[in-house]
Amino acid sequence: MSLRAEKYIAIILIASVLLPPYLLAEPAFAQFRERRAAESAAAAAAASQSGQMAGSGVNLDLTSTDRLLPAANLFTSGDVVIRAMGERRSISPTDMLTAAEYLSVSQILTSGKQTLRIDQQGVAFGGRFNLSTQFNQDIANLVVPQGVTGVGDFSQLSTLNLSGNLVNSGTFYAVSTNAQSDTASVSAINIYNQRGGVISTVLPAGGLLDYAGALGKMNLSLSALGDIVNAGTISSSGNLSLSAGTAIVNTLPAGASGATPRIQAMGNVNLSAAQFTNSGVIMSSVGNINVSSQMAQNIVFDNTGGTMMAEAGNINFRDAAYSAKTNLTLIGGDW
Repeated sequence: MSLRAEKYIAIILIASVLLPPYLLAEPAFAQFRERRAAESAAAAAAASQSGQMAGSGVNLDLTSTDRLLPAANLFTSGDVVIRAMGERRSISPTDMLTAAEYLSVSQILTSGKQTLRIDQQGVAFGGRFNLSTQFNQDIANLVVPQGVTGVGDFSQLSTLNLSGNLVNSGTFYAVSTNAQSDTASVSAINIYNQRGGVISTVLPAGGLLDYAGALGKMNLSLSALGDIVNAGTISSSGNLSLSAGTAIVNTLPAGASGATPRIQAMGNVNLSAAQFTNSGVIMSSVGNINVSSQMAQNIVFDNTGGTMMAEAGNINFRDAAYSAKTNLTLIGGDW
């Protein structure tokens, strides 16, 4: 831990001895934790069910059975054959499609093969889809189900900008085969990484099919106007940056059990928000953990039940140039 972090922890400890309990407002912090957890769980559930239809563009909710997307957006003549549970289905330009069917048709048209597995209701349950300049339409919401792998090719995509929410219960890899494009940037209204979900630039052993030349070290940047809520794993083979307009939450939903949520990077972990809740692990292997806010404002970091670990670096709050008169409150946890 850095001297800066130790100084602030010392301030909090001294205050807890000298000030009366009502000034520390511990009940308020407990209520804050409960409220944020409840709000995040409710918002994530709502987004997972409906994609919330926020923003403009294609609503890629791969869990949806609603056939709202016109095939004519993809092709205007002939038929395209896709497979649903192993059965062939012929799609014409006049058909309306679910988001998973829409992606399946797009795969056939761009590569000649369907790698996304869908059921007869048009819901994705396995396989893989790719997002690149080949899918050149604006995306509102992206909802990835459990068992499904999405790949964002950032050698072609400079950024993935969603005008709605990202809700991930599967796996989303960000890759690049271009050494000049070594940062994957994803922005959305809110980002919800559900239990078991993985958002990462750390590729699986053996790499990814079709990406033999993918960079071994790649930075990951996630930005949300509202919240970033993680109950799974968000990881980077390079630096990891998370920026949220409201809160960054790294915890399991209330009453849930499962693997410990993790936010981790080989390099620096940069976190920017006004409110933080961590009951999981936030870790940098060879860099620093840097905590800040998007503007001159108070920071509340509730680390109850959580671990902050910079194995070869420091845990820094703000930076040496910060001069605004704002409060920093650290609560509990292992630093």
